[in-house]
Amino acid sequence: MAEDTKKSLYDIMSEFGIIVAMIVAGVTKTTKRSDGNREERQKIELENLSKSQSSSKKIKFEDIKDNIFDLHTDNPRFCATYFPEKLKQIEVLFEKKHISQYNETKAMLSERMRLLGLQ
Repeated sequence: MAEDTKKSLYDIMSEFGIIVAMIVAGVTKTTKRSDGNREERQKIELENLSKSQSSSKKIKFEDIKDNIFDLHTDNPRFCATYFPEKLKQIEVLFEKKHISQYNETKAMLSERMRLLGLQ
């Protein structure tokens, strides 16, 4: 299943084409709880993200930025776990052509962490 949807990657490919399905696959989590604890799963996801195509990485930056706002207001306690994980993710996502998204996302994460006393 594609992350945050009830659609399979096959469904997405059928509806939107192979290119969109490949982009979505690049940002879809592949791990399950049986793959280990949260830290172990995050390592696997970081490895997968590092291999994603550039367009997937660009979308992942936007996903992270969107989640920052939601979590900061909806679940501030989880931010202590989530935000440091996302800082690691954006390092893996970094490419020169995404420098503005990288800088913006890092600034947003840093500011939210500062407001929550996590830095």
